[in-house]
Amino acid sequence: MTVATFPTAGQMLLPAVISTLTAAHGPTVTLADRDPESGDFPALTMDFDIVLAHSMPGTRAWSGKGLRNLHLLTEPLDIALPIGHRLAGVSELTPEQLVDEAWIGVPIGYPFDGLMHDIEVATGTPLNVVQRVTDNRISEALVAAGIGIGIVPRFTASGAERGIVTRPLTGVDASRHIVALMRPEKAERFAVRTVAEALRAEAVRLQNAHNPVEDPAPYTTPRWT
Repeated sequence: MTVATFPTAGQMLLPAVISTLTAAHGPTVTLADRDPESGDFPALTMDFDIVLAHSMPGTRAWSGKGLRNLHLLTEPLDIALPIGHRLAGVSELTPEQLVDEAWIGVPIGYPFDGLMHDIEVATGTPLNVVQRVTDNRISEALVAAGIGIGIVPRFTASGAERGIVTRPLTGVDASRHIVALMRPEKAERFAVRTVAEALRAEAVRLQNAHNPVEDPAPYTTPRWT
């Protein structure tokens, strides 16, 4: 059976799911990664048995499409800071603390750009976006180099090993939803139901096992000292 996924969902869920299914002699899963910002997740269900999609709060590109959707998890979006940043020792950040920062953003119209817009609305101040990139690892590298701060998904973000610190953001809805989309006739197939249940189980395990963001204390001095 086939699964289409955007990269970070595949990174979070699919290696463990495929390993579990292989060990249990379950269905063979063939993957295809797709642009997470295309927004055309519903159309992919014509060609794939399961489509892993994501959305920001208040947006559902698949609403009214007649699709089965299985909510897998809600992932917090954190603020990435370089180690040694003045805010690295703060346990939670507010929009007001961030308005004077340089930002590593995403292209205008991409989902994470909506969260940056929410920060602007909450503070009444436009953000200073110095770079816009689509790849989270490039964004993290720019943050680690001190070029700006950014937004990262908590479950797939790097950490001190790559020179960044992540902190939760309060005052706005900083999260995204990850779901499995299926056409009704495909959702009834045994193989599809088996894989969907494995995805649900891995999502539960991931949320239960994931450590909170780091204790601020070790990261209040520059990483090079």
